[in-house]
Amino acid sequence: IILVIVWVFILISESVTLTNSGEPDNATFYGITLFVYISYYTLLEASFGGRTFGKMITRTKAVTIEGSELTLIDCFKRSLVRLVPLEFVSIFFDENEMWHDKWTGTKVVKPKN
Repeated sequence: IILVIVWVFILISESVTLTNSGEPDNATFYGITLFVYISYYTLLEASFGGRTFGKMITRTKAVTIEGSELTLIDCFKRSLVRLVPLEFVSIFFDENEMWHDKWTGTKVVKPKN
């Protein structure tokens, strides 16, 4: 999956249009960056049972509030909410819960096995 994301990033970046001054088009660069960012979280969580590399290290995983496995749509929603400015500090202000969990009906758990 990581190789696919890198491959797509390279393909898109090779086709980045240049402005009249020879500089890369910022809108295209930001679009590519957003695509890679959203793809990383969405595809990893969907492919590895609610886990990203960070969750693999901490031996945790994301599940729905009911405790069932995440769907691709759940993973995509979590990825989109991560784009909210200052979302990463939300754990300090919202009852120890990240907005990408609260707003999407998911939670992070430590599996028993």
